[in-house]
Amino acid sequence: MSLFWHVPGFPNYRNDVQEGDTQFFMHYDDKTGKRKFLVIDGGTPAYFDILYRDLKMFSAHGEDSELRLAVSHSHYDHIKGIRLLMACKTKGKYTFNITTLYCQDPASLEKGLRDNKGSRSVRNDINVLRDTINEAKARGIKVVYLKNEQKVVWGDIKFQNFQMQPSRVEDDDDYGWSYMNDGSLCFWFWEQKYLTTGDGPNTIDKLCDKYDLDPVMVKGPHHGNFFVRKTATWMKKHGCWLYWDNDLSKGITDFLQTGREDAIGVGMTVMNVIGAINGIFYKGKAVIYKGGKIYRYECPYAGGLKLLDANAAFVRRVLRGDFGNGDTRTTYILCYRRNPGLVQKSVNAVINTAKGIKSGKLDYGRNEERLKRLDKEFGAGYGQLIQDYINVLYGVRKAV
Repeated sequence: MSLFWHVPGFPNYRNDVQEGDTQFFMHYDDKTGKRKFLVIDGGTPAYFDILYRDLKMFSAHGEDSELRLAVSHSHYDHIKGIRLLMACKTKGKYTFNITTLYCQDPASLEKGLRDNKGSRSVRNDINVLRDTINEAKARGIKVVYLKNEQKVVWGDIKFQNFQMQPSRVEDDDDYGWSYMNDGSLCFWFWEQKYLTTGDGPNTIDKLCDKYDLDPVMVKGPHHGNFFVRKTATWMKKHGCWLYWDNDLSKGITDFLQTGREDAIGVGMTVMNVIGAINGIFYKGKAVIYKGGKIYRYECPYAGGLKLLDANAAFVRRVLRGDFGNGDTRTTYILCYRRNPGLVQKSVNAVINTAKGIKSGKLDYGRNEERLKRLDKEFGAGYGQLIQDYINVLYGVRKAV
């Protein structure tokens, strides 16, 4: 069995788009061959296109894959993509077997409406959430209202929900916006030591302290601007060192704020969504891939990791450029359930061996003898692959 985590990434900076903290977990069951997906938030339409593309790549078994959706709160950049995903089947797109929607109970938000004397923004958020719930029910999707501290266990995908609605009451109508952001659902994946925060609360250090959470990795709330220096200092002190947010700007803007800057300021490792973020969890280990770098930490997850071998045919496709470069290539490799580190090791072996033979530093004989010796050392098919790469180096061929 395998458990993957994926954050779809933009190919470049897009200051005009706030994508909504979209991510998904995938559990692959070796016994049944089925894949289970938990999609958290859906982003804006522009970001949904990327989510949709990546789900198709990972969901190789089509209807054999079951999707469950979780929405942290009903603001546009979090819920719109969820609604688009539910509508895929009716629009003739690639279909997904969506069975469940996890969300807030709209009735639990009425307090914010009362406290704000009928705030237009709170009422609008409640209405959007109710419309989404009705859409789900009309499509036969089960709706589960998550309560504070409620746990969800679905195969190897396990999380606990937390919610801290702000206690302050203000007359300003803008507080309705704050009420929904600060009180959005937070999902704690205790076996992965990972806390993803929606847009709030704006004091996740207090949430972790109150419920005795000890994350190693955290998603910065509200595009990062709720991750202030005081919060970052507390989180780092209590063992959290890996941070990501969806700030797509190159610098600090008037909206996508300073969370990344404060995280870096206290010595945390920071990742953004220019390029995908990928993770594998297995046997007490977490391995996160981002921007050509690998980050590792220990976690309680005890599940196994059964990945396919990096055979010669697959390595040939990587060398040929079928999967692109960087984070895109890592994502494709994981989609095919192969270990990016081992694949890169095999790629390097092919390149270095070919160069060594061409330069005369390595001697594997010639013709059939060379192919047999290379196959014996590296595996079936590698002899011809290495020979083809030698031909590329000589200019006999343009690609492997």
